[in-house]
Amino acid sequence: MLKLSKLAIAALCASTALAAVDPELLALAAPDAKVLSGIDVERSKSAPFGKYVLTQMAAAASLHQFGDQTGFDATRDLKELLIASSDQGSLFLARGSFDPPKILAAADALASSQRSTYQGITLLVFAPAATASADATATNDAVAFLDTSLALAGDEALVKAALDRRASGAAAGLGALGDKAKEVSALNPAWFATLSSPGDFFAGKMGPANGAAQMNLFQNVLQAWGGIRFRAESILLSGDLVARTEKDAQAFADVLKFFLGLLQSNANSGGAAATLAQAAKITADGTMVHVSLEMPEKVVEQLFMDARPTKPPQK
Repeated sequence: MLKLSKLAIAALCASTALAAVDPELLALAAPDAKVLSGIDVERSKSAPFGKYVLTQMAAAASLHQFGDQTGFDATRDLKELLIASSDQGSLFLARGSFDPPKILAAADALASSQRSTYQGITLLVFAPAATASADATATNDAVAFLDTSLALAGDEALVKAALDRRASGAAAGLGALGDKAKEVSALNPAWFATLSSPGDFFAGKMGPANGAAQMNLFQNVLQAWGGIRFRAESILLSGDLVARTEKDAQAFADVLKFFLGLLQSNANSGGAAATLAQAAKITADGTMVHVSLEMPEKVVEQLFMDARPTKPPQK
């Protein structure tokens, strides 16, 4: 019996490791990344809600047009997406089934795109749109297909840096952040992780309407991670954060509970929003705050429907 138990534990650990973020994608991430997030599309679409979200995405007109031109179907061909964000921007790394010649040919028809070669890889470079309100500091974006199963996209400098790392054989060296990403992604098909203060990352990115109080609240958070698990008939959202002190952790938990109370009081008529507020669980333990929320799939789908912009009535 003991031998069988050990075998079962070993099998569970092996399956968990296989489910974690793709190590090749992780190795190409920028070493100064502050936030890692991703989605395992293969695992997500095996659940009803994951399939629902992907179907809604595929219905977008722009994706339809892109699919018609290139044969790429995100619901079928995209396997995994990793986003590595730093102060310099975000690098998107995708695992899937791609047809680079078709995609490059479709892009050639765009006036804003041009091809170049870097580290032996064809780059598709997009210049910023020339508009009256365009940012003078805006930089080029680029897409690179390393082969038919691996693609990179983001700021041209970030893409080139990733190709440099690949050519030199040097992994990103993400250290503890990479380890946390593996841990969280093994449990959640959709996930995020940061071992830096969210206040530092979002500084200057949140408008003045958000106020200094919210930024101060984020500054008191040192680390955060969480994810989404798709179950047979429900969706579980969970997250953890580490605050500077026990007092900061309790204050953060109290603020979250306050906002949930507002949401619940403003949803007197019931509906999905009220169900969300009632289902959330927030606990503070030392410097840790844990948030969890499990909701029926149909309720979350209703939230998605409510959030969609309504079309103006036809005259």
